[in-house]
Amino acid sequence: MMKMKHLLCLLFLPCFVGNAFAAFPDVADRSLSKTAIEYLEAQNLVQGYADGTFRPDNHINRAEFLKIVLGARFGPDLSTNKTPALPDVAKDQWFAPYVFKALEEHIVSGYPDGFFRPERSINLAEALKIVELAFNIPLPQYFRAPDHWYDPYFDAAGSALLLARVASNDPAYTITRGDTATIVHAALDPSIPPVSLSEILDVVDGDTVKILYNGTEETVRLIGIDTPETVHPTKPAQCFGAEASARTKELLTGKRVAVELDSSQGERDKYGRLLAYLFLTNGTNVAEELILEGYGKEYTYDQPYNYMMEFRQAEERARTSGTGLWAAATCGGNTESSAITASSQSDSMGTCTIKGNITAEGEKIYHTAVCSSYAKTVITETKGEQWFCSEAEAVAAGWRKAMNCL
Repeated sequence: MMKMKHLLCLLFLPCFVGNAFAAFPDVADRSLSKTAIEYLEAQNLVQGYADGTFRPDNHINRAEFLKIVLGARFGPDLSTNKTPALPDVAKDQWFAPYVFKALEEHIVSGYPDGFFRPERSINLAEALKIVELAFNIPLPQYFRAPDHWYDPYFDAAGSALLLARVASNDPAYTITRGDTATIVHAALDPSIPPVSLSEILDVVDGDTVKILYNGTEETVRLIGIDTPETVHPTKPAQCFGAEASARTKELLTGKRVAVELDSSQGERDKYGRLLAYLFLTNGTNVAEELILEGYGKEYTYDQPYNYMMEFRQAEERARTSGTGLWAAATCGGNTESSAITASSQSDSMGTCTIKGNITAEGEKIYHTAVCSSYAKTVITETKGEQWFCSEAEAVAAGWRKAMNCL
């Protein structure tokens, strides 16, 4: 039995082997992949890393994904008569049997140039095609050719509920280990009930977004947080407002989220905006994460709300560590000052929030809002440092991305 567990644990490398199923500390209770991960672990299909974590937000490559799917579909018996010559798949590589089996079963065909590219991260369109072909999920028939090659797989995925818990429905979305677990779980167990997720349509500013909620476009004001103003009709842009908006866009653009209302706050504010908490599919409370990272302050409007204590604790941690708007080099906790005159942190270009810093050694490094040293990085334009409106602009100007970025 232990030998079998060592074999099967290879479906997620590297891993540990234990006698009891793990409770992964980095898989949140609210994560939409939690049930799937636990289900697959109970089937001896996945295990975690040596440090006990699962790392559900890590991307997964084509070889790893194929091994998981074929392991779930065919079990340990991957006997195949097909050993094709592929330029980037040698017979002695750990993933070779899975590639050969997938080729024999017509689950994959490789790229037109004959390469499989096992190390390449897999996107949602490719993942759905592999799962549906492996599990013989019926594809729809069209009277005319579909607009995109992946349309049949997305239509089938909707019918089979494969997309119910995935963070995005963008075909180019690079899926994660957590997404992989949810998709494979749904293929193995078609009785899984659907989950209602709302699509992010736009980010207005740090604490306000537009979503598609129950088929209707809604403007959502996040409960329990106040970020510096950037689009207020009567107030100038405030200190750290651009950074807060950029971080919210980073977290939410192209994503789908779970929406939670709070009866203690009412359904809408005086502007008609829906009052809600938004949760990423990994269980992250968006407002709490923004407060913890120093992009906003805890905000109790009238009376206590469901997550008030958690939000206040997050603010205390950000304040104590001098993170984000609490840093002396940014706002020092005072966001009421104008973003134009707050300090040398001000973005003289208004909407360009990427910081192009020059180190003491003369190296040009840029920082986006998700870089851990972003808040404490001060831009001094007289030294040749500058602000950029996009990462592409920064790279073209000769800057490289900081190594401590997410």
